[in-house]
Amino acid sequence: KQNDILRNNYESVERIYARNAQLYHDLNNHLTVLYSLAEKNSMKEVQDYIETISEPIKLLQQKSWTGEEIVDVIITSKWEQAQSFGCDMRVDAEFPWDMKINAIHICTILSNLLDNALEESEKHPENAGIWLTMRKIREFYMIQVINSCEKMENLSGIPRTTKEDTEHHGWGLQNVQEIVEMYDGNANYECRDKKFISTITLFPELKSGKTQ
Repeated sequence: KQNDILRNNYESVERIYARNAQLYHDLNNHLTVLYSLAEKNSMKEVQDYIETISEPIKLLQQKSWTGEEIVDVIITSKWEQAQSFGCDMRVDAEFPWDMKINAIHICTILSNLLDNALEESEKHPENAGIWLTMRKIREFYMIQVINSCEKMENLSGIPRTTKEDTEHHGWGLQNVQEIVEMYDGNANYECRDKKFISTITLFPELKSGKTQ
């Protein structure tokens, strides 16, 4: 499962680092332009130029959402994907350092829930919104993903894939369910008020001892 997570998110991580590398490569050119403008005392042009080149830097800054690097990389890659089609993705997350949950398991849950949320949001970007909450609440850890959706059938158990190729799709939430069971937790999916809500609760202190 760990190899699957790394492989599935490799392209997103690679894209983030490649774009950062490009920015650093262009740094000398940017400094040359700024130096030239400063020599001419064109301060308004200097300010405008700095503002222009700062936008992609702000977008690409590696955000520290939780402090757990691999979890933060996953969140950042999904956040960047949401930004690419104008989806407002808000994150309120923590991952306590002393919590007895494998970060790879968190990445599996996040990747699947956020991929589903992004896929649904991209169908109607004009109303798209994603809200991610990750919190330790007393003895359990909660991951909740809320995304806007136009319509959804009444749910009973794990939602079925809407893709035609059911043989090769629809396994994501099954993988999430396996991890939920490892931590004696619960997975709840519901749709109300044009919002699809996925809530995962894990009990690390009661972990059953199964391995993945």
